[in-house]
Amino acid sequence: MKDPGASLVKDLETKLLSMKLKPARPVGLRYDRLESLADVSPKPGRASYWYFLCNGLLISHLLARCKDVLVACGEGLTRDVLSCREGKVVRASPSSYEELSAQDHSFDGVVTDSSILLSGNVAARLKGFRQMLRLRGRICILAVNWEYEMSGQDETYETSFRRYGGRVYLGLLKRTLSPPREVEYVCLLDSRESLVQKLTSMGREELKNLSLSDVPEAARAVVSAEVIEIPQFTRASLENLGRTSGFSSVAVSGAPGLLAFRLFELAFRLVGEFARPRSISVSGSAPEAMATFGSSGESYLLMEKISQSLALTFPFISSVDNPHIVAVCDY
Repeated sequence: MKDPGASLVKDLETKLLSMKLKPARPVGLRYDRLESLADVSPKPGRASYWYFLCNGLLISHLLARCKDVLVACGEGLTRDVLSCREGKVVRASPSSYEELSAQDHSFDGVVTDSSILLSGNVAARLKGFRQMLRLRGRICILAVNWEYEMSGQDETYETSFRRYGGRVYLGLLKRTLSPPREVEYVCLLDSRESLVQKLTSMGREELKNLSLSDVPEAARAVVSAEVIEIPQFTRASLENLGRTSGFSSVAVSGAPGLLAFRLFELAFRLVGEFARPRSISVSGSAPEAMATFGSSGESYLLMEKISQSLALTFPFISSVDNPHIVAVCDY
């Protein structure tokens, strides 16, 4: 962020740290509000569809030895792929994790994603998942790669304005690479201030397009603030989390979805049409799911073979240039 914006944000952060900050509402509830967005699968026919499909198929093959599997993740396409496998598959949302914790040694495999970061205590949640595993069980974590997200930057800041219930809030989002985390400050502005009254009268879209640089005097109108701290995953932090959570072995790799994405783009440029699947059946076996792809069945089979080969040679890809990383933790 360039000056003077950078100095404005730093001054605001200093002011907030001097205040008595309130912990935000439980992050689990916050995730439930976001879950409807995460549940939307990429549309068939797009390269992003093959990106998430390839990642989902890899997870399925990594859990091939597991008969009973708990699917506790928010990414819809990954859930759909895993629901096609044979054996018992239990799908769970973060709001039901506490209920599941009583099911000790009920599963051979567990798959989760970055939604675990919103559980409030990542280490405790992973240990809870481990407690659900039978002997020689396996947990797979498909997570956003924070090193990739940060794009070589040590820290970034972002500000925004929102209106809820007739009140205007200033948001400050800070992301850091070391430690890997995201800190969100939600600041209530004094409704008696003339500036805030002006902001209140704005349309929602107009307000959303503003930043602190556009309205620097808003920082003086902050009367209280809540804070949400969410840790993030890097290759190193995932490996450390797995080891400290009691797993006998932990392996982390870049997810292969980017390879599928590039394959799709290359094939589309060459032949004009490539692998436009309609959907994945969420019931039945993998062959039945493949049949729903119609004329793109061969492309699905190719992706199946690639994912199976990658699972057998895991870990296989550097995590540096990949948007997602995969961790395999064996109990």
